[in-house]
Amino acid sequence: DCPNAAAAALPGLTQVLGSMILAHPRQLTTAESSVLRQALQVAATRYFAPDMLNSIDSLLVAEECDCGCATVWFIPGTASAGQVVAEAETQHGEQFIGVTVFAKNSMLSGLEVTGSGERTPLPSPNAKWTAI
Repeated sequence: DCPNAAAAALPGLTQVLGSMILAHPRQLTTAESSVLRQALQVAATRYFAPDMLNSIDSLLVAEECDCGCATVWFIPGTASAGQVVAEAETQHGEQFIGVTVFAKNSMLSGLEVTGSGERTPLPSPNAKWTAI
C-alpha cells in the first residue's frame, strides 16, 4: 500500500509506473540541488562527467515517486535508470539512506533516494556520506 496513493487523484499529476508525472515541471528545491551536488562530489562513478555539476541549476523535475520518498526524475529523462553516475549512503537520524544519481546520454536524469522507511527523506548534505 503506497502511503501517497491519494496523490494520484490530484489535479496536475498523472500516475505512471510508480511515479507521478508533473503537469508543470518544476525547478529543483535547494535541498534536492544540495543532495545531488554532494552525491556527485563524494561518490562519482566512472560515468560521471564534470560538466554534470554545472547542469544542476538548470534541471527541471518532471516526475516524483508516488510512494512518498524523495526520488525525482528530470527532463528530458523518465523514471528509468540509465547509467549510475554516483552512488552513496548516509544517515538521517537512525535511518540509513541510499542516494543514486542516474544519467542518460551524459545528462543527469534522476535522483533516487532509498531507505528502510516508507517515506525516505532527503538526507542532509552535511551528514557523513560514503561512496558505495
